[in-house]
Amino acid sequence: EGITPLMLSCQAGISLTSYLISKGAHPKLKDKKGKSALDFAIKKEDVHLCAYLLPLSDLSPFTVEAAI
Repeated sequence: EGITPLMLSCQAGISLTSYLISKGAHPKLKDKKGKSALDFAIKKEDVHLCAYLLPLSDLSPFTVEAAI
């Protein structure tokens, strides 16, 4: 399905996600359904993770606010 380890890390929270990004994971990558790591964070309803990923993603703050 094109899901990356970074997308899966969103279930664990910001520590693992930020670690993977520091090691070169790309937060702008999308799976086959067009979802990015930020979309996974939104689904988890993790506001801190969303705030961390937002500046690294292609979505606007307005999109995230509407989704949460």
